[in-house]
Amino acid sequence: MRTSLATLVAVGLLAAGPVLGQEDRAARVALAEEYIALAVEDITVEQFSGSTADGVVDQLRGLNADLSGDKEARVRTLFGTELAEIMRDVMSGQAQVAADIYTLEELTLLKDLYTSPIGRSVLAKNAEFVRAYQPQVVEEMRSRMPRLNAEILEIVGDE
Repeated sequence: MRTSLATLVAVGLLAAGPVLGQEDRAARVALAEEYIALAVEDITVEQFSGSTADGVVDQLRGLNADLSGDKEARVRTLFGTELAEIMRDVMSGQAQVAADIYTLEELTLLKDLYTSPIGRSVLAKNAEFVRAYQPQVVEEMRSRMPRLNAEILEIVGDE
């Protein structure tokens, strides 16, 4: 029985496929770990103590809490510190997820972005950009909540 060269190549590629896939996945995970480590470096308390903490401060004001003196700043710092820590912890464990979502080329580009001066500048400004529009998103969501709650109750009651 003669085996053609094409058959041998096909069988070899099929057998190597899982190994090549594992190598590709390992490379994606390694790149994801690098880019996530770089991203986590840029997480600051200040990113989360500003408008992100507004909801907590607003709730406290609604409860007539005393936010005089430096109390509001301390609440914001506490909130920002906790949220920054959570973000660092959660993001640090996401390499497997990133490897599942991004291609090797995309992860390479992300890492290159995080390591370039212009990329670092863009990323730093991106946090400021998000802080600028986030209050608008929060306020818009607050204004929609009565309607959403009514619709949710209607959906849940449709049994």
